Amino acid sequence: MLEAGGGLEALGRNLAEDVASTKLVRAQGLKVRLARRLFAQPIGRRQARAVWDRQLRWSRVRRDGFPGLFMGEIVQGPLLPLIGVAELAAAGVASLWTLPMLLVLWYAAEWALCRVAGWPAGPRDIAAMLVRDLLLPAIWVATWAGRGISWRGTDMAPAMASGSAAETAARVAE
Repeated sequence: MLEAGGGLEALGRNLAEDVASTKLVRAQGLKVRLARRLFAQPIGRRQARAVWDRQLRWSRVRRDGFPGLFMGEIVQGPLLPLIGVAELAAAGVASLWTLPMLLVLWYAAEWALCRVAGWPAGPRDIAAMLVRDLLLPAIWVATWAGRGISWRGTDMAPAMASGSAAETAARVAE
């Protein structure tokens, strides 16, 4: 399958080989299947900057690999529903109590999904969900501010439409 899709060089067409391999599999008319259970990712304690950098890196990987899907990421989370309910409250159609109730229901639903899936769902996880959703607009905007990423001290940039992965690596190295 890899050879039919262009060999190992094909895996360098995107910022992440999992994105490139997904595209390679789909181009051959096949479907990508995900594991039913998540794999543990013991990344340990991180400083806020390291967390931001990791989220920005993965955000740029998603934007580079699947730009159409990435465009919709800004509407994930409760921000747009909150804005809508706030407008309804300002118009006198809804009570101001609707805002905190929406947040409680939103995060209760996510907490319940985590419990059913066997994912972490403690108080720290709920707090992390809140922080994630507060930072979503900022990370989405920052993703558009650049194309490159830094992975373990190595700066990388996605290949331009006319360039190969090797040419892009050479440009980054300059």
